[in-house]
Amino acid sequence: MFRCVSTVVLLMLALAAPAAVARDVRIASQGPWAVDCGTEPPGDTWCQVGVSFESIHPAYGLQFNYVRDSRMFFAMGAPAPTLVRAHVDGQAPFSLERCLARICLVKGEAAERLLQQMLAGKSLVVEFVGGPGMPPPFTVDLAGFAPMYRRALAGPK
Repeated sequence: MFRCVSTVVLLMLALAAPAAVARDVRIASQGPWAVDCGTEPPGDTWCQVGVSFESIHPAYGLQFNYVRDSRMFFAMGAPAPTLVRAHVDGQAPFSLERCLARICLVKGEAAERLLQQMLAGKSLVVEFVGGPGMPPPFTVDLAGFAPMYRRALAGPK
């Protein structure tokens, strides 16, 4: 439990860190998928591949990402989700139900299974659950995910 909470806290700090402390660089994109990498003191590098739903539904700041270094998926947004469901090609959904401050995550075996499905799949449906007025589920083409995942594995160049 402590490790899970510490992961969420570190993730929140990384996402909220000022530019002077962390360097976040978009290194590649394909379709809706993009790879961002960053360096944080004392020089640790991280990369994530994800999709932002702001272009699909501008009233919401919602994102879905896979973090290479911690091997987990996280979804975040405004308004804050209380649960996020993701499923590939109509298969059983995965729940990102460990939520704290705008961020929900899944890691471990479930994250590995979701990753494998996304690498082989055609479409991903992401549903953000929360208060009233949350948007309907988003469907995302997975064609660009595998190349961007491989780019995230390679890291910044």
